[in-house]
Amino acid sequence: MSSLTAKNEYLYFYCLGQKKQKGCKQKYIAGENLEKLIENCYKAIQLPENVRVKLKDRFEQELLKRESNTIQEQQFITRRMTKLADQRLKLMDAYYDEAIPLEVLKKEQNRISGEMEDCQGRLEVLKAGDDDIKSMLNLALDMASKCHVAYTKASPKVRRMFNQAFFKKVSIKNKKVSELHYTSLFALFFDPGLNKEDLVAGAGFEPATFGL
Repeated sequence: MSSLTAKNEYLYFYCLGQKKQKGCKQKYIAGENLEKLIENCYKAIQLPENVRVKLKDRFEQELLKRESNTIQEQQFITRRMTKLADQRLKLMDAYYDEAIPLEVLKKEQNRISGEMEDCQGRLEVLKAGDDDIKSMLNLALDMASKCHVAYTKASPKVRRMFNQAFFKKVSIKNKKVSELHYTSLFALFFDPGLNKEDLVAGAGFEPATFGL
């Protein structure tokens, strides 16, 4: 979809298939009408508070499982680092006892140092990873539960940022939204494959699917 301004006054959007003469018959849509459609999308998908809470609980449970696996890996790496430290001491003892030459000592020390650096780097990734994921999910859930209110109050620049964060693509057909293609993060919240009976009970909320 592209845009043009008619008589320097009215903004319209149109299908690029028309310009490229590919037989597209979709009608032009005024910019303000398209913007209203997008606003309605945010209104339809905005998470009710009880759904936000249930989703947050679900993700926290998944993160706890992940943290359990992370702890196990951290313990494994820590044990490996302890063994490497022991190997380093034994190498020095062997060198002082003239059991190995200097060349072998240097080669093994380089190997041990490289493995220690890899282990330390992995530990840092594991620690930061869970914290970053939790912060990102909480921020995204807050956005999803206030997206319509925030979008309607936002400047055009911020609205573009919202759209880029929430959607890969918004499909328009016959001047209506026919389909929303969510980014991978927000698909976690709005995917129709979620357990609707558990998440939606009593809320009147349906993960958004738009008909023609």
